[in-house]
Amino acid sequence: MSSSVFMILKFLGVTYLLYMAWSALQEKGSFQFEQNETKHSSLKIIKHAIFINLFNPKLPLFFLAFLPQFISSHTAQPILDMLGLSLIFMLLTLVVFIFYGCFAAMMRRYVLGKPSVLKWLRRIFSMSFVGLSMKLLFSSKS
Repeated sequence: MSSSVFMILKFLGVTYLLYMAWSALQEKGSFQFEQNETKHSSLKIIKHAIFINLFNPKLPLFFLAFLPQFISSHTAQPILDMLGLSLIFMLLTLVVFIFYGCFAAMMRRYVLGKPSVLKWLRRIFSMSFVGLSMKLLFSSKS
């Protein structure tokens, strides 16, 4: 029973991925974006980002699971060392995210301004869906 349910779900997944590949190839035109009339201040956006991160359990769990292995067991103040490592991690993450944001803004202008780039992106997405469907098709229940 379980293997037949697995096979049915697998073939449904393959079919859906192939449908998404076909849909990506059939899409014509450019992306349409609505212009959001409400502007938010930078301070409001920063407050919102801090709020989201403070209540996201992944970051504290990461700090508690990963960073202690870099704290010496002979240190006099392990909490300060942990805070220092956390600060370094957060600063590096900030620099990387600033780079990502700038790169994404640059690529957005480039992609939206060139229909040929959109055409190739759709082809790449379509081939990715086909590749994923083949991987799923030949996967086994282990």
